[in-house]
Amino acid sequence: MPIGIFKKPDDETDFITDIRHGLYAGFGNRWVLAQNFTVTLGTSFTATIKRSVSVDSEDPDAKTDYDVIVEDLPSTKMSVRPTPEANLTMGYAW
Repeated sequence: MPIGIFKKPDDETDFITDIRHGLYAGFGNRWVLAQNFTVTLGTSFTATIKRSVSVDSEDPDAKTDYDVIVEDLPSTKMSVRPTPEANLTMGYAW
C-alpha cells in the first residue's frame, strides 16, 4: 500500500441531528396525602407529525443505519412511532 493512502473505516462516528415536532396529550389525577406526599396516576400519548434528519458523515449508509436503529427501539420517547404511556409517580409537594 502506498504511503498516504488509507481506507476510512465504515464504522466511523456519524453525527446525526434528528429534529421532531409532534403532539403530546395527557391526563391524570394527583392525590396529596399526609405530610405533602403525592401520588400521581396518569396516561399520555406522544406522536410525531414532522421530522427532519440531517447527517454529517462520509458514510453513505449513516442515515439508513440510524433509521433502522430508531425503528427497532421499543416504544419509548426516542421512537418515531406513536407512543401511549401510563405513568405512576410518587413525590413530595412543598
